[in-house]
Amino acid sequence: ERVLALARAFEAPAPRAPSQRPEPRPPLAARPARLSVTEIEALIRDPYTIYARHILKLLPLEPVDAEPDAAERGTLLHMALADFVRAFPGALPKDAHDRLLALGRQAFDPYKDFPAVAAVWWPRFVRVADWFLAEEARRREHIRRVLAETSGALTLAIGGRPFVLSARADRIELRTDNSLGLIDYKTGEAPTLSQALAGLAPQLPLEAAIARAGGFKPIAEGARIAEIAVIRLSGGEPAGELRPLDPAHAVRDAKKLAERFHIRNCDDLADYSQKRLEALIAAFADERTAYHSVPRPQWKSRFGEYDHLARIKEWSESGGGTDA
Repeated sequence: ERVLALARAFEAPAPRAPSQRPEPRPPLAARPARLSVTEIEALIRDPYTIYARHILKLLPLEPVDAEPDAAERGTLLHMALADFVRAFPGALPKDAHDRLLALGRQAFDPYKDFPAVAAVWWPRFVRVADWFLAEEARRREHIRRVLAETSGALTLAIGGRPFVLSARADRIELRTDNSLGLIDYKTGEAPTLSQALAGLAPQLPLEAAIARAGGFKPIAEGARIAEIAVIRLSGGEPAGELRPLDPAHAVRDAKKLAERFHIRNCDDLADYSQKRLEALIAAFADERTAYHSVPRPQWKSRFGEYDHLARIKEWSESGGGTDA
């Protein structure tokens, strides 16, 4: 009986409470007082990312001997287009196509030994270049100057201390009518107007808010935002596509959101996004607010860099997660 009792005890599972979603609540002094517009989206969708990166100071390591991925492809394309726009911020040269391809070769050269770059990425870039220059010729008719990869910032007083919102805008167009166009290049999934209106894709609207406050030199405070748009560059069919984030032309669900929040144009969208940001930062200036891991999983569309540290597989499968 003693041996049987020991065997049963050995095989019986021990009582175990379900793993719980991590809820770190660091002191205010440790919480970041400066974030970029892209990090604001992470703060909305997955606050634990901000906790791990800015408070624990943990940075992901690059895989050893990894092949270039889609993110690097996007970086190369951004680099080539930014170099071209910086070289020709006003009128386009007659040999614009040759100049852009030359800058593309320069950007792609460090990756020439990777077969996928030469066989897939470069042909797609050539198609992107053709589409981009045709679109550029049309757009430049109403543009005085284009700013590429421009850094800016906006300082807000929130929660008893200053908070700095920073940005590096892909493209700012200074129009002939003194208005501005805020454009972002995307090689992957592009945000929708509905996401921008709901506050889930705040990058471009917040860049517009910085521009309206005069946070990008040489732009003066109070400039009107005529256009907020994403240019998706895939190199496929079509090679490129302009996707405006313009509340004035919203339809279906986006129109309902625009009407609900009284957002009529791009200026309204910028102002509304800044107000949402101020409320968000004020919430995280309260030490009772936790940096939850994926509080809104239905809105998380990509694998998080810190999911393993947050032990998502443990608490999500054990039922330990709660809505935040």
